[in-house]
Amino acid sequence: MDCYNRPIVHANVEAGTWPMFNNLIVAYLFLGGMGAGACCVLNVLGFATERAGIAPRRLFGFGFLIASAVCTVGAFCLLADMRRPDEILILLTEPTLSVVSVGAYTLAATILCGVFSGLAWLRVLPVPPLAMRIVAAVHIVLACAVMTYTALLLMAFSGVPLFRSPLLIPLFLASSLSCGAAAVTLSAVATRTWDSFAPAMCRVALADAAVLVVELLVLAAFVLASLQDAPASAWRLIGGSAAVPFWAGLVAIGIVAPLVLYVLARKVPALRVHPFVPAALVLVGGFVLRWCILAAA
Repeated sequence: MDCYNRPIVHANVEAGTWPMFNNLIVAYLFLGGMGAGACCVLNVLGFATERAGIAPRRLFGFGFLIASAVCTVGAFCLLADMRRPDEILILLTEPTLSVVSVGAYTLAATILCGVFSGLAWLRVLPVPPLAMRIVAAVHIVLACAVMTYTALLLMAFSGVPLFRSPLLIPLFLASSLSCGAAAVTLSAVATRTWDSFAPAMCRVALADAAVLVVELLVLAAFVLASLQDAPASAWRLIGGSAAVPFWAGLVAIGIVAPLVLYVLARKVPALRVHPFVPAALVLVGGFVLRWCILAAA
């Protein structure tokens, strides 16, 4: 919905069809959730990390900037799908209490906090440790709000039965946190700081495994509830046009496979599972989850 409480995605209401959600919306839901999740994970790690040294500056400095860039790209995807992108000016100059208005300002604040934190970790901005912790606490709250907002945005389309389920919120929240943890892991690998933070990264992997279990349980509950509340969409999801991506791309590749790899890496160290592999699979699952839900709707 836009600042006038109108749908921001293309819809053919006159023809009696459901809103047409395209890949721009899928990209926003994925990038916004992943970027916010990464900000949340980085801030939690930052509370237990000293700012001294090159490795923390690289991991957190570049990590926050990349996460903010990801959120920004997601916001542009949402903007590009608006029927009138110029209405963003009205949204900024005449704010309301609509879901989109509050979400837009929360997303903007999350991006700004991420840029600020990144520059502070890179020592571009001289920020006292206490101020950094205060910003980190605020940033965590904002990031959680953005992750929740990605679900609320869909729930605003009350005419779509599949989106009415309140389970969308914990489902998207768990997926976003998991994708954020995976993104931080990939960032550590890319910046060659994984070895310097190996104990912390192992805890991130353990936390991600726990979140994946929660995501799988919530997903099962969501599907079961949808079979009662939105049977047509639920059957498209598990046995129709979206079944192959759902079972293969989401459940098998995006949740079960990385979960198994996390367990093997912890229980059988001799296998030497590269952290890149489960993290990449988690991101695949995060994207497929959003695509499947929109495709089934």
